[in-house]
Amino acid sequence: FQLADRLIKAGKYFDMLYVPGADHGTPGSYTQLKVLEFFVRNILEQTPPNWNARSIELTKSKSGHDG
Repeated sequence: FQLADRLIKAGKYFDMLYVPGADHGTPGSYTQLKVLEFFVRNILEQTPPNWNARSIELTKSKSGHDG
């Protein structure tokens, strides 16, 4: 959060996702979905799908967290 605070104070644009209960380095389904969405938007320069308009089921990760 200190990094985010400094970026905000410096007037920089950034994306940040905090997932309660998620471990570092073990992304769950939700985190993987957000990473995919980031690349679609920023690398492919396309609009990602509206995940809320679709019926999707997030599977549990091997760690047992929902993501």
